[in-house]
Amino acid sequence: MRRLLTLLPFAITLTLAACGGASEVGTGSGDAEGEGTPAEAPAEPDVAESLPVEEPSDPAVPVGDETVITNDVIVDPQVTSATELLLNPDDDTELWVRFIGGDPNCTAASVTLLTETPDIVEVELLVGITEDALARSCMAGEFALRVDLQLNESATGKTLFAVPGADDQPVLLTPDLSADDFVGLPEAEATSLANENGLGHRTLRVDDEFFGGTDDYRPSRLNFEIDDGIVTVVTLG
Repeated sequence: MRRLLTLLPFAITLTLAACGGASEVGTGSGDAEGEGTPAEAPAEPDVAESLPVEEPSDPAVPVGDETVITNDVIVDPQVTSATELLLNPDDDTELWVRFIGGDPNCTAASVTLLTETPDIVEVELLVGITEDALARSCMAGEFALRVDLQLNESATGKTLFAVPGADDQPVLLTPDLSADDFVGLPEAEATSLANENGLGHRTLRVDDEFFGGTDDYRPSRLNFEIDDGIVTVVTLG
C-alpha cells in the first residue's frame, strides 16, 4: 500500500500535463492560461462569385434607336403584328421587320417567308422569349426591335405583306407608299396614284351605295370606300 501511494502523485502530474497540452491548441496570445478558443474554420468560397458569367450566345445588337434580334430559338412563340416592313436601303434582297417587344436580351423572334412571287412578299413574325430569359434580369417596358430576313431575290416594287394583316399594321405597297397614304385623297387623285405605282384598285362603296367585288384575294389590290368624293377607308385584298 505504501508503494502505491508513492506513485499516485507522479501519475496525477502526468495526467495534468497531458490535459494542459491539449488546452493549449488554438489559444490566442491574449487568452488566459488554460482558456483556449477553438480555431476558426476557413471561410467558404462565395459560389456566386466563383461561377463564370455566361454571356448570351447570340445577343441582340443595338442599331440606332432600335435593336436587331439575332437569336431564333423561341420559347412560347406567338404570331405578332409588325409595325413596319422595310427593305434594307443597301440590299433590296433583305427585309427588315420592325416590331415593339420586351427587353431585347430576353426577347426571341424570327420571320418566316410565306410567299415570294414577282408581285408580293408575305411573311410571318413570331415572337417569344429566349431559352434563358427566366434566369436573367429582364427590364420592363417596350422597346423598338427588328428582325431581318434574307430573301431569294430583289423585292423592289413588290407588295410587302405581313400576317395577320393590314388591319393590324401598315402594309407597304412600295418602299415609300402604304395603303394609309390613300386615305383623305379625292377619288380621282387616289386612282391616279394607284395607277402610277402599278397597283390594282377598285371601289367597293360610294356614300350609301355598295358595289359587288370578286371573291379572289389579292394582297396588293386597293379597295376604296368613298364619302363625299374623298377616300375614307382603304383595305387590301
